[in-house]
Amino acid sequence: MLEVTGCVDRESSCYLAGETVCVKIFLNNLDKENGDVLGWICLQMHCDRIFPKGNRNLELNNTKADVTSVKPSKEAIFSSKPDIILCNWSVPKATSEVREREMFVPLGFPPTFKGQYVRYNWYLQVAIQRVDKPIQTLFLPIRVLNSTVDNKIRSPLVQNPFVQKDGNEMFPLSLAMARIEEKTVSSRKTVIFDVTSGGDHFATVNLNAGPFKLGDIVQGMVEFPDHEERKPRSIQLLVSLETVEECLYSDSVAPNVVRHNYSQITTAFLKSCHFRVPIQLTSVPTFTEQSVKLFWRIHFEFTVTRDDLIVPREHGENLAENLRVQALSLDHPIFVHSANPLNVGMALHNSHHCTTVTL
Repeated sequence: MLEVTGCVDRESSCYLAGETVCVKIFLNNLDKENGDVLGWICLQMHCDRIFPKGNRNLELNNTKADVTSVKPSKEAIFSSKPDIILCNWSVPKATSEVREREMFVPLGFPPTFKGQYVRYNWYLQVAIQRVDKPIQTLFLPIRVLNSTVDNKIRSPLVQNPFVQKDGNEMFPLSLAMARIEEKTVSSRKTVIFDVTSGGDHFATVNLNAGPFKLGDIVQGMVEFPDHEERKPRSIQLLVSLETVEECLYSDSVAPNVVRHNYSQITTAFLKSCHFRVPIQLTSVPTFTEQSVKLFWRIHFEFTVTRDDLIVPREHGENLAENLRVQALSLDHPIFVHSANPLNVGMALHNSHHCTTVTL
């Protein structure tokens, strides 16, 4: 009886596009009396695009009437070249062996994503066959973050034989993080805009507009002018972070909006207020692919009234009990870069970096 276990080098199984995944295949012969023979073991990396039930035929609505092909619910948008780990290999009794391989996560493909209109799954597939036995497979799911900057390593035209080449596995990650840090720190900008109702100004927003990366905090300040009678006044403010998933293969569906984090503030008697809304580290960066476009935005929702908040009573003044209110909303787009996958991995739960199959 043979036991084959596949493991990736990170417990979180989280990687940035452009990195290299180190895979270990453990081969263990559990039979203490007899040896065995393996026909072959093959390793591949895949990315599948999956159309959820009810959405897979939306794309056919815009095709010509003479098209007879049916859109599959699942299709591979990337498959690496098969890597034959071993072939016709004898396994002595009660022995264990280890094989190591490296798989490159390609650039230019979407990240791991589970959306309303499409899903993208990344995984490593290990196919095993014993002699005269059916093929068995084990799957190693990985989480891939799309690279929002150029972290491709370009080799020099003339190779220097005296330059050490080992130990550079982390260089694409370091390069990407340095460029993302440069964009999200030195290039960050502030946006100031007024908010009006019926032509009457009632708030000024000072917003740190990014760009950001996963795990950053969106923050800003809202100032309220002195209130004038019968003029609009903000009594409550909701600031939220949202992702908008636009379906690119059908014009008949509305964008899917998902709210992630929010900050709610009572602003009735304030001259100004601050808000801080964190971007979840386990979310998905901004990306565009053939099927969907995912972007981030800051959503502001003001609850406004023109009524007086304080009303006279027989023995003084009290807060008004019934107010006529109006909800005013506005959105501001932001760009969200990838974060360090090592940091993202620490925020993930129930990650499995090893899978075992018994032959």
